[in-house]
Amino acid sequence: MLIDRIPMTRNGKVDRRALPEIEAKTGNAYEAPRNETEELVCRIFTEILGTERVGIKDSFFELGGHSLKATKLVNRIEAECGKRIALKEVLGNPTPEKLAEILQQRISEEKIEDKNADVMEKETRLPLEFPPIETYQAASFVLAALRAHKNTEDVIYNKYINIHAVQTENIWNVVLGFDRVLWDEYAADGLVDVKFYYLRNMDKNVFAEFVQEKIRENCYLCLYHLDEYYLSYSARYMKKHFSHDTYIYGYTDTCFLVMAYKDMKLQMFKVRKEEIIDALFEQENEEDKEFCTMKILDSVEEKIDYERIRKDLGFYYGETKEYGDDRLHGVKTYSSIKNSLQQMEMRREAEILDIRIFRMLWEHKKLMTMRMRKISERFEIAEVIPLYEKLETMAESLFRVAINYVLNPSKETLHSIYEQTVNIEMQDKECGEKLFEIWN
Repeated sequence: MLIDRIPMTRNGKVDRRALPEIEAKTGNAYEAPRNETEELVCRIFTEILGTERVGIKDSFFELGGHSLKATKLVNRIEAECGKRIALKEVLGNPTPEKLAEILQQRISEEKIEDKNADVMEKETRLPLEFPPIETYQAASFVLAALRAHKNTEDVIYNKYINIHAVQTENIWNVVLGFDRVLWDEYAADGLVDVKFYYLRNMDKNVFAEFVQEKIRENCYLCLYHLDEYYLSYSARYMKKHFSHDTYIYGYTDTCFLVMAYKDMKLQMFKVRKEEIIDALFEQENEEDKEFCTMKILDSVEEKIDYERIRKDLGFYYGETKEYGDDRLHGVKTYSSIKNSLQQMEMRREAEILDIRIFRMLWEHKKLMTMRMRKISERFEIAEVIPLYEKLETMAESLFRVAINYVLNPSKETLHSIYEQTVNIEMQDKECGEKLFEIWN
């Protein structure tokens, strides 16, 4: 701010007490609170920061807040509304709008929990074992169901060996994934029975009963197209239409039990039935949407097949014939990742990174280590296990660096990602060479 003159003391020094107070501004146009929760947070902001007026878009830290005041903010919110917000949530969501959303989410979740507790709802659920992979929701859910059944639990060793990617210069087009691990592919293997349905043939008013009937018949439900606009657990709730998949494995009187992404991670939780039904039926072109049920067949037993595992490891390390498509497979997928990273480095501006690639790499190495430990129970390959454990650790470290890049993009971090990818490729190939040297 500009002042006509600087006030001075008799001794010729600046009279700081006589200086006018400076009002902190964020540069955002004022937006008034739209509901009681936003009013509450805005009021607490003004009282802690000593400002006259706070809008829902104003940042706590741009208004003069710091870590000590943020701690006071956390304590005041909990004291006034009984909901605890973590300090790191304030750091990542420093506006009344964002903090109010978090509080509303907590209140919504508590209402479901309280209602369920009050009526002592009985749960009807199918078995589900949380999987060691979660990059791609569909593959994760199918594995969680298979692992929870005695006759199919060993499928994790026989599959999830080879991976594929598209040869591309765009990191978002790499699409790194496991080969043949979705429900229709397991149906082709004779392990599950899959049936497809179109929404145009379903009555919204009886859909909940249809789901419950299928659960009672030991069928999991795979819903491909749910509009997150209608799902209170989503950050897009009542804000933005976005179609995503969700999977049902049980129900209570008021809720479905689902596996889905929540708070940026795969979780198992309850969602009110009406939310799922609205998310499924209240979207554009819903008559063209389909979903499926999946039932694991008790008549089939999947045993560990060491000959098959060795053959697929041969595919992965390039010892045997490649698949008959135009994608890259096995260790050859590294070339697409490296090429895409090099292209990113050549461009001036920092770009968004597809972090799923690096989580997928880490999960693949975790399963490789798990598989080697299992194979060593029958074959003398124990000396390769430390090599695969090192590979897994390197892949986890790369994933952490990739997260850091997403949070704070820089050319230096991007180059580190490239170099670590090269090192992991070398370690992976060393693992393969040693494995086939001793596993005869």
